[in-house]
Amino acid sequence: MEADNRSARVSVRRNLELVNLIGDFIFGMLGLSLGYVIRFHTFLDNVGNLEAAPPYTAYLPMILIGTIFLMFSFLQLGVYKWQTLLRPSLTMRLVTKAILIWFFLYLSVSFAVQFEPQISRIYMVCALCSIFVCIWIWKTAYSHWIRGRSFNSALTESIVFVGWSDHAQAVADAVHKDEAHPYQVKGVITTQVRQGKEVPTQLFPIVGKLEDLDGLLGTHKPDVVVIADTALKGEELNNALELCEIHYAEIKIIPNMFQILISSLHMGSISRVPILGIKEVPINHLIAGIAKRLTDIVGATVGILASAPLIIWMAIQIKKEDGGPIFYKQTRTGYLGKPFTIYKIRSMRVDAEKMGTGWTVENDPRRLKVGEFMRKWNIDEIPQFWNVIKGEMSLVGPRPERPEYIENLQREINRYNRRHHVKPGLTGWAQVNGLRGDTSLTERIRYDLFYIENANLIFDFQIMFMTFFKRDNAY
Repeated sequence: MEADNRSARVSVRRNLELVNLIGDFIFGMLGLSLGYVIRFHTFLDNVGNLEAAPPYTAYLPMILIGTIFLMFSFLQLGVYKWQTLLRPSLTMRLVTKAILIWFFLYLSVSFAVQFEPQISRIYMVCALCSIFVCIWIWKTAYSHWIRGRSFNSALTESIVFVGWSDHAQAVADAVHKDEAHPYQVKGVITTQVRQGKEVPTQLFPIVGKLEDLDGLLGTHKPDVVVIADTALKGEELNNALELCEIHYAEIKIIPNMFQILISSLHMGSISRVPILGIKEVPINHLIAGIAKRLTDIVGATVGILASAPLIIWMAIQIKKEDGGPIFYKQTRTGYLGKPFTIYKIRSMRVDAEKMGTGWTVENDPRRLKVGEFMRKWNIDEIPQFWNVIKGEMSLVGPRPERPEYIENLQREINRYNRRHHVKPGLTGWAQVNGLRGDTSLTERIRYDLFYIENANLIFDFQIMFMTFFKRDNAY
């Protein structure tokens, strides 16, 4: 009976996800079609050098391609995961981000590919606005419809914690405070007190002890069992894994039990003997790697050509201020620890190194007057487009660090060298989240590792877009 219930719930989720996907296709087509109407059959038909409006049938293939691109963006950002169906605010944040990424991706393709007829740039802007409206109406209506029906049980998973810890408290608090969260905490199964962390029984009842796990799983039938006791013995953990499998419960382990689990272990084999190993970085796969390299070459070439006048202007300002060299070079550590020479427009005084090395801070006295402006807008990094073209860097990735710093950091910060499994970047996920300069190294590495383990082209375009607007701690 319980197996039938679980199967029915999974079936409901799949059906709701399918309806979500079909609705996005319909309303995506509607949004792009509405953009066509606004561009060519309203007052905008007189804007530009438009002799006659192209027929809708001529635009239909481009509308279909645009819709597929839109759904691909939604897929990459997790819009179709069932866990988002009860969380309209999260859904709309993801949708907004995906539509903006779609717009720049579709616009880039329209420049690179000569559509026939040529796609109108004014149409693209109209389509962007109409898609926002159509998708927002559809998603809002669908969310209200789901919440108005009896889908809550199918879209909610029950959780039981084994043991208790600060990490468990953080997870439970997040679930308890967010009514739209797709989880419900049923209680806590206690273990031997090794961490001295008391369970807040007023919020989360104690349902039993670890030695009674088999019976407790049969009685409470949780969907997810979270192992929170980081000191469980090997045989206790193995027993829990076996019992969860018997009772069709998914098991999750608090990350600090096995730090390496954060690196996404996967099942492999050596001579047909099963082993667990760290998953290869997604962006290093053949097709993804080729696509990223092509994007790097095109982007860096355009970047160098477009920024040439700015480099000349900056060179004049630097010469006026102190007469020193325009460019600055430094050895940094790159892919798989290989050293390379990085190039920058000099934003510091010639004698900056004599005043001490280290990350820049706010109101850094070593900076040139024009250097403040350069660093705020990342202009000093422009010459690194050449590093990208040479293949030493990528447009997006963890920022490269100096070898003398790495010697200590790789021993002080757990998994630090994992960031060298991809090419360093001109910009990165840590940087657009304000983690640069004199900020927490541990947090910066955490963001770098998140990027490495989730890297894809859509994520890269998102980071590049955010780079123009996110300048926190750009000293």
